[in-house]
Amino acid sequence: MKSLFRTGTAAALCLALFSCTSGIRSHEAEEEAAEKLEADGMELAIRQQFRATRDLTTNDVPTQRLLEAQQVRELMIATGRTAALPWQERGPSNIGGRTRALIVDSRDATGNTVIAASVSGGIFKTTNFNATPVTWAPVNDKMSNLAVTALVQSRSNPNVMYAGTGEGWFNIDAVRGAGIFKSTDGGNNWTQLASTTTFEFVQDLVTDNNDNLYVSLRNSTSDKRGVQRSTDGGATWTQVLGAPLAGFTTGRAADLEVASNGDLYATLGIFPDAGIQVSVWRSPASGANTGNVGTWTDITPTGLANMDRAELAVAPSNPQRLYLVMANESDAQVSSTYRSDNAGATWTTVDAPTGVNNGTNSQNWYNLILAVDPTDADRVVAGGLHVT
Repeated sequence: MKSLFRTGTAAALCLALFSCTSGIRSHEAEEEAAEKLEADGMELAIRQQFRATRDLTTNDVPTQRLLEAQQVRELMIATGRTAALPWQERGPSNIGGRTRALIVDSRDATGNTVIAASVSGGIFKTTNFNATPVTWAPVNDKMSNLAVTALVQSRSNPNVMYAGTGEGWFNIDAVRGAGIFKSTDGGNNWTQLASTTTFEFVQDLVTDNNDNLYVSLRNSTSDKRGVQRSTDGGATWTQVLGAPLAGFTTGRAADLEVASNGDLYATLGIFPDAGIQVSVWRSPASGANTGNVGTWTDITPTGLANMDRAELAVAPSNPQRLYLVMANESDAQVSSTYRSDNAGATWTTVDAPTGVNNGTNSQNWYNLILAVDPTDADRVVAGGLHVT
């Protein structure tokens, strides 16, 4: 009897495993049709989340419905709320969250008005940045998504600002975004752009010299990947770089930079996969044609392979001077640092100081930033996890 029971159990397990495996393979085949994705734990978790939360009629996650649900919930709470309950914060108040973006408000000549974006707490604003201590206040902390990863201010109308959401590095505490939010009153109030509700992970935002808006995306929706451009304040979007456009192997866009002369730069590739590598691209300033499909040139240094990420910086005082750091897949350390004096036409390696911790703590696939001094093209600042 026991033998029959064991045999039946084994058969049932085999059938269940076969069924699960067939389902997973079917889903993976659909994913690979748009883009090859890594088969690691983080990637599989994202796929599982997608399957669990998608609308089966549209095969997409209806993130736009979250805001509606929150508004209904707030209304229900308000009708049954006990009035005048006093609350006082008890701390701790000396610990900052993961702050991913800053805007020094161009309308304030004193530099005291600064807006900060955190990937786990939304948007904060101060009007006394040069004071000690600085005081911060949350701005619209009931946004439908508080994983704010990028900020940019309009060049032609500084009252207009944009905030991107969703952390596409797929760290364990990453939160999926709800597109781009727009403020028309200097960052005091924010409204979700209806055209971006399917933008899952916004990696960066910039505006070019024509005040066109660019966003770099990592997305499961095939037509919402790569670098997208809006010429009408975020009402509509057109993809200009990355798969599924012809000639590209990946639609995972990351860093965006704009040189002082109007040249655009972008990096593609987040974690290597079969046939997919990190790459660097440039679209030279050409008036209204800047950033168009077909104007981008691959300027990636030769000999690179298996890089997790690329971070680029352009010298504000010299648009020909570029710096590039690369995150190595094997040990997640900064393996390559480059400099270009001709807008990426050629590159030379830059030796890092010996005997100095680079501060990334084997986590530069996530913690990595690069910037150039506004007035000194030879002075570069690189950031990681630790300050050393």
